[in-house]
Amino acid sequence: MSPKKGKGRGKGDTNQEAPKALEDLPPDEQQVECIKKLKKTRDLVQQCMTNYEEALEKVKDMKYLAKPAFKEKEAQLAKLEATLGKVKKQLAKGDKGKVSITKDVLKEAVATISEAKEEAKELVQIIMKTQSKSSRK
Repeated sequence: MSPKKGKGRGKGDTNQEAPKALEDLPPDEQQVECIKKLKKTRDLVQQCMTNYEEALEKVKDMKYLAKPAFKEKEAQLAKLEATLGKVKKQLAKGDKGKVSITKDVLKEAVATISEAKEEAKELVQIIMKTQSKSSRK
């Protein structure tokens, strides 16, 4: 029996080098890690924005939402675009950007992404609901 495994089977090796929080890293490594995270976040925001736009287009074609509700959904898309702009701006600063500002941008971007994903789920549910109704006719 190996020292890592007890009686239970299938525990496998644990990851000894799990990702560390930014605060645990030395200052010079923090900047490098922040840039890596910003790049990942930028890609996530772009992906989320694309998915949200597609869902919004489908809902728009179905004319299921009232104008005020549709405007609200478009506002979320604008918020995503603004967040993407902030992330790109911070990325452009590169090593010159402050770590604290970068952390704030990351937190805001993550919050916006999660909001947009929830909204996109709602839009997809609306699409599915209207499709199932139209197939009954």
